[in-house]
Amino acid sequence: LFAEGRYDIAQTLYLVLKAENDADGDGYPDALEILAGTLPGDPHSKPQESVEELKRRLQALGGMDYFRPR
Repeated sequence: LFAEGRYDIAQTLYLVLKAENDADGDGYPDALEILAGTLPGDPHSKPQESVEELKRRLQALGGMDYFRPR
């Protein structure tokens, strides 16, 4: 995560999202909130789609590799 004297933000974000945490405790993992365009740190900002629908959408995009730095 620390390379050449600086943090690799893209890799750090990928690892955080891959951990499937729910920072705001609203029942939606942070990665799914980002996919849905809602705020992972705000419990009042929730996706309109169900967790299952968002998981299907993420899988169609390539799963967690969708967030992998390129």
